[in-house]
Amino acid sequence: MQVDSSQRESHRPSSILTLLLILFGGFLGGIGWIIGIWRLWNEPGWTARQKVLATAVVPGGLLPGFLFASIQAGTSTCSTGLVSPRHVGPVVVHCTNAGILSPSLMLPLAVLAVLCPVVVAVYLYTHIEHDTGGLVSSQ
Repeated sequence: MQVDSSQRESHRPSSILTLLLILFGGFLGGIGWIIGIWRLWNEPGWTARQKVLATAVVPGGLLPGFLFASIQAGTSTCSTGLVSPRHVGPVVVHCTNAGILSPSLMLPLAVLAVLCPVVVAVYLYTHIEHDTGGLVSSQ
């Protein structure tokens, strides 16, 4: 059995649209990503492994990576001072923390949250030829 190349090419634009929605759909209020995942699960030809991979590894597409990159990393601000001008004892130190995560965690999370969806999308793109829409011709 062999896949007719004209049938394969006719499904390629639909598959590319699905991948674009999965990758960038999070920027459309998240609904674009949901539509992309729905299309992936309903388009014939994608394997169950590809469907699960895209759904589990890419929640929200690139949006979470950009959110991680835009969230302020944790910072500490400390101030020191003496209790009085003639103070002889220890110095008073007051520190405040701001941000959600430490900078040493924020950068790797942001990089992973951008790279993972891109790697999955490239993997799926290289396997579009498996998306034949169930149309197989024998020769």
